[in-house]
Amino acid sequence: MSTVTLSSKGQIVVPKTIRTSLGVEAGDKLRIYFRDGVAQLARVPRTASARAEVKAGFLKRSTQDKLTAAQVNDAIGEMLLQQDRRTRAK
Repeated sequence: MSTVTLSSKGQIVVPKTIRTSLGVEAGDKLRIYFRDGVAQLARVPRTASARAEVKAGFLKRSTQDKLTAAQVNDAIGEMLLQQDRRTRAK
């Protein structure tokens, strides 16, 4: 277990041992779950992050590495399915 300090901006530094265990590096996404007074961190798989960025329109790629319309549609469809599953699970 590690103790971290919350900054005035609401930020924490994830200790290196935990970053290594999670397999995360700068720029990776983390999900935070809160239940019964306990917060847990989980790494968002890089492919899920990329799909979320495609849906949000933030994915920047070089002109040589463009996504096809089918790939974009697949990513959006998968994100909508995940959202639907989360909504139904509540």
